[in-house]
Amino acid sequence: MIECLYAIAPALCRPGRSLDFATVGEDASTSRQDGHAMPAERAQLHHTCIFLAVSFRAIRQDLETRGATPETPCWLDTRLIEMLAVELRGCRDAAGAYPAAREALDIALSHAALLLAQCPGALDRERCRRQLETVISPLQDAGARLTAARSSPPQANRWQAVSHRLSRWLRHRSAPADE
Repeated sequence: MIECLYAIAPALCRPGRSLDFATVGEDASTSRQDGHAMPAERAQLHHTCIFLAVSFRAIRQDLETRGATPETPCWLDTRLIEMLAVELRGCRDAAGAYPAAREALDIALSHAALLLAQCPGALDRERCRRQLETVISPLQDAGARLTAARSSPPQANRWQAVSHRLSRWLRHRSAPADE
């Protein structure tokens, strides 16, 4: 799996280019589990979060399968992690309309930056695995928050609509009945 990531990541994560998953379907929306469509911008962010989480999981899995002891130094490919961190930063910046997801992405980005600051060789394998987990967990959380986010009107508009309906109902109730 990590070999596949090494093959596709340089092409997908070139500087100045962001992932574009919105064009995958026939239309610009993605269907959620509850059957509602997800707007294209949010779908693209969601798919980017999935890509990043799977990428960091592949790095962690590769680290675990290398047959060395947990105490040996961890020598990750920092170029790959840098490319993923650039994509993560772009995803975080694009998530401005979704504060909960942006917060989770900000946490993932800070942990990825910490991982980069300590790579290569400053961490043992167990600590490196834990640090990768602290990147993966908020990425999964951001993806879940983007899936759960609804395209509903802002809270003020909802209250205005309820207020308008209530006032119409009250006017209708207080109007004299025609006999």
